[in-house]
Amino acid sequence: AVFPPRPCVSRLDAMAFDTHDTTSPVSQGQGEVVVYDAEQASLAEEFALQLQEQAEREQAELELVKAAVGTIFSVRKPRDAVAGTASGLKTMARGVGVGLASLVTLPAIGAKTGGIKGFAKGCGTGLATCVGSTVAGTLVGSGQIVRGVVNTPSAIVRTARGEVWNTETRKWEKDWYSLPEEAAEVLGSQSELNEEAQSSRPSRPARKVAHRELYDLLGVPPEAAESEIRRAFYKKSLALHPDKNPDNPEATRQFQAVSDAYRILGDEERRRAYDELGKDTAAANLPKIEPVVFFAALFGTHHFEPYVGRLRLAQDVDSDVQSMLREIVAAEEEDAGQLDLLKVSRAHKRMQVLEKRRQVQCAVDLAQRLEPVVVAPKESKKQAWEQWEAERRAEVQRLAQVPSGLEMLYHIGWLYVNGAQQWLAGSALRRLSAKVEAKAHLLKSKGELAAAAGRTAYSVNSIVKSTEKKKQEKEKAKAEKAEKAKKEAEAAEAA
Repeated sequence: AVFPPRPCVSRLDAMAFDTHDTTSPVSQGQGEVVVYDAEQASLAEEFALQLQEQAEREQAELELVKAAVGTIFSVRKPRDAVAGTASGLKTMARGVGVGLASLVTLPAIGAKTGGIKGFAKGCGTGLATCVGSTVAGTLVGSGQIVRGVVNTPSAIVRTARGEVWNTETRKWEKDWYSLPEEAAEVLGSQSELNEEAQSSRPSRPARKVAHRELYDLLGVPPEAAESEIRRAFYKKSLALHPDKNPDNPEATRQFQAVSDAYRILGDEERRRAYDELGKDTAAANLPKIEPVVFFAALFGTHHFEPYVGRLRLAQDVDSDVQSMLREIVAAEEEDAGQLDLLKVSRAHKRMQVLEKRRQVQCAVDLAQRLEPVVVAPKESKKQAWEQWEAERRAEVQRLAQVPSGLEMLYHIGWLYVNGAQQWLAGSALRRLSAKVEAKAHLLKSKGELAAAAGRTAYSVNSIVKSTEKKKQEKEKAKAEKAEKAKKEAEAAEAA
C-alpha cells in the first residue's frame, strides 16, 4: 500500500487538525494520520482575525498619537536643510505660542471655576505647561533642523537624477505622472470599495413588512439602513432629475414618486407606519414640497459636479461612520464605553479613498472638457477655440441661474485660475506667489467659516438660554399656583 505523505501546514492551520498515531497494522510505521476538524479550523480563523484586528487597532492608536502631536509639533520627514529649518522654526514658534496661551487661559479658567484657589492652581499648571511646551518645541524643532541637514546630500543627488519630492508620502519619486494610469487605478477601485463596505457592514435581522412597494421603487431591501436608503434615493433621483430629462413627463412622474418614497422611508415613524399599515397611512399629513426643491435642499445643487465633484462625501460612506457616531452618543449618554479607534481609522481611510476619487474624476472631466481644443488640427485651432469658448459661455449663463450659482462660479473660477498659475506660470516667483495666494485664500475662507459658526453658536446659545429661562419661569409660576391652591385648601379645611 502507498500512503500519501503528511501535508505541511502552518502553525494556525495545525490547530484545525487532530494528529494521532494509528493502531492499525496497515498504518503502523507509516507515520501519523491527519484528520481535519472544522470546529478547530473556525477557531483558528477567528484567532487569526483577532490578531489582525489587534494589530490594526494598535496601528490606529499610533496614528492618532502622531496626528495629535503633529497638530502642534511638526515631526514629518523634511526634504532638505531648508525644509527642516522651516519646519523646526514653525515647531518652536508653536511650542512658545501654546505655552503663552496656556499661561493666560488656564489661570482664567481656574479663577472662573474655583475662585482664588482655582486661580493659583491654574497659574501653576499654566506655568508648567508653558515651560514644558517651550522646551518640547525647542527640542523637536532642533531635531527637525538636524534631520533636514542630514537629508540634504540625498536630496541633492535625487534632484540631479530628476526625481521629485512627494509631500504626502514624504518620499522621493520619479518625475512621471499619467492621468489615464491614475484614473484606471483609482476610479477602477469602486467595486473593491463597495465590497469592503459590504464586508465591514454588520448583518441585520430581516425586517417583517406588510408592504414592499416603496422599497422596490428605491431598490433597497426592507432591512436597509437609513444611509442605504438615502444613497439609493440620491442615485435614482439624480438619474430621473428634470434637468437631465427635459420634456420627459414619465421621468418627471418617476422623480416625484421616488421623492415621495424617500420622504416616507427616510423618516423612522412614517417608515414604521408604512411597514404596518401601508402608504396611505404613512403619507397622511405629508407636507407638499416640490421634488426639485426637496432634492436641492437635501443634497445641494448637482449642476457643478463636473467641476468640483461630489462634495458631500459623507453621504456616500456606508453606515459604518453613522453607527460609529451613534455609538459615541450612546457612550456619552450612558457615561460608559470608549471610542473605537479602529472604526474611526477605517472610516477615515474610506473617506480618503472617496476624496481621492473625487479629485481624479475632476481631473478626468477637465481633460475631456479641454480635449476638443487641445487635439484640434493647427489649421482649425482658432475655430475650435471659438466654438469651445461659446459653449463655455452658454454653460456659465445656465449655471448662473441655479441657486447660489454666481457664488459657486466665482469660487470655482478663482481656484482653477490659481491652480493653473501654480503649475503653468512662467517664473518660479510667479508660481510661488500663486501658492501663497491660495494659502491666504484658504485661511480667509476658514476664518469666514469660523466666524459664521461662532455667530450661529452664539445665536443658538441665546435661544437656548431664553427657552430655559421661560421654562423656569413657567415652572416657578406653576409651583406658586400649586402652593397657593394648597394654602387655600388648608384654610378652607380649617374654617
